[in-house]
Amino acid sequence: QSFFDSKGTDQAASGLRGVKAAGKETQGALNELGYSAETLKRSLSELMAFAEVVRQFKEGFTQVANLEQVFNALERTTTANGQSFGKVRGEIEGFANKLKEAAGVDDDVAIPSMVRLYAATNDLEKTLTLTRLAADVAIGGEGMGITGFAQANELVLHVAEGNVRELRSLGIIIDEHKSKYEKANLGLQALNKRFSGAAEEAK
Repeated sequence: QSFFDSKGTDQAASGLRGVKAAGKETQGALNELGYSAETLKRSLSELMAFAEVVRQFKEGFTQVANLEQVFNALERTTTANGQSFGKVRGEIEGFANKLKEAAGVDDDVAIPSMVRLYAATNDLEKTLTLTRLAADVAIGGEGMGITGFAQANELVLHVAEGNVRELRSLGIIIDEHKSKYEKANLGLQALNKRFSGAAEEAK
């Protein structure tokens, strides 16, 4: 003889109803703040995607030993993406020349950095924007512990990942309780506000 005790099932169902109710309350509060589950999910996805980009950038940076190898890698990337190698190379070389004039950044530092970042993002505009900001930070932060483009570039990439604690040394304080996505945006905006145009003004 056997029997079914519904007590455990009833308790589980009651607990599930409680979880669903709490979830609705949380979602309602987020909606009042202008967020939605979909918005938060998208923001987190974008952040994680960019964090992966930076990881690929760091891992791949040591794989390019000279400019010939760098441009070979760039050609493979542009071919795979159906983009014009000549156009992308021209944009990167032209920007590298500007960096050299404005901030004294050598080609063998600037070009590999841009090519690796471009290969990871497939976004030339984002590549040039972050590189320009790094050059501005390198020049504008000289008296604040920034010792050159390489260090400034690392700082910008860390901030783009949402790691903003290093900004304190520059007098920039970002609320650590915010999401990584928000911290990344606020950190990059703060760097841009503080140092934008520093490399150009130094010419």
